[in-house]
Amino acid sequence: MHKFLPLTAVVTGSLFLLASCGTANSANNQSSTTSNSASSSKSKPIHTHSSSVTTARNSSQQANSPSSTTSSSQTNHQVVANNSNTPTISHQSVALSEAQQEQITAQFLAWAGQRARIGGMAVTDYYMDHGTAGFGDFFVATPDGLVQVQNQDKPGPSHFKIHAIGGVTFYTPLDGNLGIQKDLKGPFAAGYSAVARPDKPISKYLLGDNGTVYELQKNGDQVGLSTGLGEFNDDGSYTSDNSVAPEDQFSISGDTAAQQELQKLLIPYRK
Repeated sequence: MHKFLPLTAVVTGSLFLLASCGTANSANNQSSTTSNSASSSKSKPIHTHSSSVTTARNSSQQANSPSSTTSSSQTNHQVVANNSNTPTISHQSVALSEAQQEQITAQFLAWAGQRARIGGMAVTDYYMDHGTAGFGDFFVATPDGLVQVQNQDKPGPSHFKIHAIGGVTFYTPLDGNLGIQKDLKGPFAAGYSAVARPDKPISKYLLGDNGTVYELQKNGDQVGLSTGLGEFNDDGSYTSDNSVAPEDQFSISGDTAAQQELQKLLIPYRK
């Protein structure tokens, strides 16, 4: 995967996760701006208008996340502008070009970098990757259905109602370097273990083109670059006996500030 392709901090001994930061500081941050299958480079999905939803098979739910107590009413946070400047909810995905996806991800990363520094954390847009794999599309499972993460046209973008714009990963750095980190050190097999404290949680944020931020949080020693990632069969089918199903499901993030930031970034692309 390429930068996902053409494919959370210690404050007086306690972890400061982005989600909790978002709750405590959202009033101060709402104006903040922000694979190929045989490789281990980050990938960027190709999006088109989607028409159908594939049902997810999930092995387990996200545990011990500050977002896990989020009520179902927070499922969708998509916001569009109106004349009264009062946000209204939109549930539709936005068709974005690869360049637009990269711009939105870069803006969100810039915003996340500031949040990470405040929390004494590091953040990278290297949020998902895989090693040698098959030819099926890569995806993650969410309460809203499957989200396509890397398109390999099997089954293709039109089979997903939601597509990943990009994502970021928050972690407590081993080297003490805070804020945005451009590259992870070490090979794919090492993953975050080369840069993150294994005794502290790692949070992956996935940006959906429906305007929702999805989150997967686990202890550092339980998170790899491919954690949460699933894959369709080589022929584009999805069956429990053949497909690579994700072991973890992403939840809808309880980080209100992050949800609002993504919504704001998508406003120019909504018609």
